[in-house]
Amino acid sequence: MMHENNLGERIKRNKGRELKKNKEKKVILIMFSILLLVVLIFLLKYFGIFPFSSDILSHNRVNILIVGCDEIENHGRADTIVLLSISPKSKDVLILSIPRDTRVEIPGRGMDKINHAYAFGGEKLISKTVSSFLDVPIHFYAVVDFNGFVNIIDELG
Repeated sequence: MMHENNLGERIKRNKGRELKKNKEKKVILIMFSILLLVVLIFLLKYFGIFPFSSDILSHNRVNILIVGCDEIENHGRADTIVLLSISPKSKDVLILSIPRDTRVEIPGRGMDKINHAYAFGGEKLISKTVSSFLDVPIHFYAVVDFNGFVNIIDELG
């Protein structure tokens, strides 16, 4: 009897550790996404890195979709969806975080959570979905996963 109780306690502890690790990964992913945004804003604002094309200038803003996901290769679900909108003229930056459970019309799939768009069709489908949902063009996108974050940390030392 005593052995069974110890086994049950160990299983509960292991599950708790797994949940804690998953939460830590999500927090790190969100922090990395924010760091990526800050770096991107810095580059765009201070170095004037803007792809000037007539399509982008006609809308007066450059819209960049940033997606943080659990898996890039197998098109996992998006954990973080952020739209970065930059005005080349006034150099203001707007950041919109889209809750991953927002129900939207996914082209070719019907109503579903917005984070499923990445799982269904990768970067192109989530870009099309966000563009349709917010009625803005998406000019660029970046997809970041946890491994990318680890690689950046390793490079930084």
